[in-house]
Amino acid sequence: MNPDTLEQNDQIDRLVLDEANAIRLRVAKASFLAMSVIAILALTASLYRVVDIGFQPVMVVHVIVAMFIWSVAILRNTLSYQFLSRSLVIIHVFIGLTGIALFGIVSGGIGYALISAPLAAIFCGRREAITIISFLACTTTAIGMLFVGGHLSYPFDVHEYALTATGWALSLVALFITSSTLTAGLVIFNDGLFDTLSTSKKQEVALQTSEMRLSLAVEGSQLGFWDWNAVTNEVYFSRSWKEMLGFSEREIGNDLSEWDKRVHPDDKEAVYADLNAHLEGKTPFYENEHRMLCKDGSYKWILDRGQVMGRTEDGKPLRVVGTHSDITQRKDAELKNRRLVQELQAALDDVQTLSGLLPICASCKNIRDDNGYWNKIETYISRHSKADFSHGICPDCAKKLYPDINFDAT
Repeated sequence: MNPDTLEQNDQIDRLVLDEANAIRLRVAKASFLAMSVIAILALTASLYRVVDIGFQPVMVVHVIVAMFIWSVAILRNTLSYQFLSRSLVIIHVFIGLTGIALFGIVSGGIGYALISAPLAAIFCGRREAITIISFLACTTTAIGMLFVGGHLSYPFDVHEYALTATGWALSLVALFITSSTLTAGLVIFNDGLFDTLSTSKKQEVALQTSEMRLSLAVEGSQLGFWDWNAVTNEVYFSRSWKEMLGFSEREIGNDLSEWDKRVHPDDKEAVYADLNAHLEGKTPFYENEHRMLCKDGSYKWILDRGQVMGRTEDGKPLRVVGTHSDITQRKDAELKNRRLVQELQAALDDVQTLSGLLPICASCKNIRDDNGYWNKIETYISRHSKADFSHGICPDCAKKLYPDINFDAT
């Protein structure tokens, strides 16, 4: 694999990670907001029981945890993703272990312990999740042994909920099987999500690269590029498309009317006839030559080409892309050539040529026309050409007709 491909893959991986972390960050913020509400309810319930069971050390823990959660919830928009994600996992581990240590396996802390490893899998990765599961396995097993051995006791009378050693063992096994299953599922989900995001991002980058190359090629060829969304009527006009008509980047919007209102009125019927023929699938592509109004009020001849790139199930076009090329010089040259041809044709029409075999009298030199009449040579030529005659006398004839005059002396 060449270095450019490796660099592109690394860039895609970073983009995917940034996108995933952006989603996780929103989830972490929402989680702390939800926990801040739960902390209010838990603290209220804890303090309410002071009347029944007296002040207990766990109530101090409740206050400290609640203060931390509220602080993070308030400052969530200023804290880094790493701090939010890791503190969310740690607070779940802490609440879970504290609840189990104070009230046993039947406490509400069991829920926090259960989801702490899956949270680590989501926010931190599989290594952190495995670390959390291993830590919880060792810690809760030790707590269970202390409970069963009588070293820990409930701060109030819940003997009816106390579990035997077997009950503790089964509960812990169930806890870790559940937590491990959830964690493994989320790890697999995470990997699948990353693969999906990576594939999607690669396709997006490939499309952007392809479009960038196309755009550079189009710009280099001095063609104007357009991309029409036939559903919304939004059109992307490239910078060269706008500059071709004398406009800057911001002077033309992205609506189809920007093109329609600039087409010469005399050309619109032919333009839409060709365009609709292609949109209806009657022609393989759209092509038309028409005039477009420029910013300075003049018109340019444009060769407009396009093709449908996608259709709905019922055959309606979704997207049409194409190019504009300025053919004004070619059209001007064609117009000049047409005028020259017309002028030449008119000149040729005015010229009457004499051709073929002309019957001429050997004596008087009269010419017989197509109707059998004999015409003087001047009359015949005048009728069959644009030539006019002026009469004179050549020197030889002058000597014959006027021998007494010395023409050489004059």
